Amino acid sequence: MKKMLGLVLAAGAAFGATVFTETESFADKGGWVVDQQFMDLMGSPFLMAHGMGVPVKDAVTTVQIPEDGEYRLFARTRNWVEAWNKTEAPGRFKIALNGQALPVEFGIGGGKWHWQDGGKIALKKGPVTLALKDMTG
Repeated sequence: MKKMLGLVLAAGAAFGATVFTETESFADKGGWVVDQQFMDLMGSPFLMAHGMGVPVKDAVTTVQIPEDGEYRLFARTRNWVEAWNKTEAPGRFKIALNGQALPVEFGIGGGKWHWQDGGKIALKKGPVTLALKDMTG
């Protein structure tokens, strides 16, 4: 059975077990700030790292995985400068599970809000530490 781990995320019931985590509810927001500027488009606020070019402290929370299995992670994100600049985007970040950063870099896709696929992750039932790692400040 497929499973999905959601972050800031939306997930469909058709995938089996689902973990949905909104970043604005992270226990420790680190250097990230809650931003509401796109609530009319997204339906909720989001976390933004704005370190003026210096990466900010990780945002960290714990999520409960309901059952052992392979989960697919999605993060809602966007490339902040795609409309004006086709070079490397600011606002890039990684997601770490239990201290292990995933290989996918988020925030590099299209200029509109979208669900970026973070790939499949094997997880055990129980608590998992989830962290947002700012790459660009």
